[in-house]
Amino acid sequence: MKVFLDTNVLLDMLIASRTDHLCSLQLLKLIRDKKISGVLTTQSIIDAAYVQTQRGKVTVQDFKTAMKLICSLVEVVPITSEDIDRVNASSIEDYEDAAQVSCALDCGCDVIVTRDSRIGRFTDLDLYSPQGLIEKMKASGNERRF
Repeated sequence: MKVFLDTNVLLDMLIASRTDHLCSLQLLKLIRDKKISGVLTTQSIIDAAYVQTQRGKVTVQDFKTAMKLICSLVEVVPITSEDIDRVNASSIEDYEDAAQVSCALDCGCDVIVTRDSRIGRFTDLDLYSPQGLIEKMKASGNERRF
């Protein structure tokens, strides 16, 4: 299963105080163990860097260290000019969400993992929270993979 990780899931991985921190780390473990494959956009990484470093939550070096690990496990893809063209031609009001969805479709992702349920208005891809995807995998008999 190819899983698109929204920016908020990346932030969940990085910030221990966030609600889905442990579930997001569990997803990262599944990616590491090759039970699922993960996709992040360069834009998500840049946005997470801003949230984490410009607000003084972590040093740039600590952020780089964390991202080197995460990027060694996931596929990092750009939001392309074609994605932007699709967003500009669409009626979707949330520009960032539309770009993320376009990128997920381009990359052949099966699902989007996010805590932003509004993204579901813009795609037919299945949408899960980190916890929701883990529960789905357990329910379908994949719990032995954890």
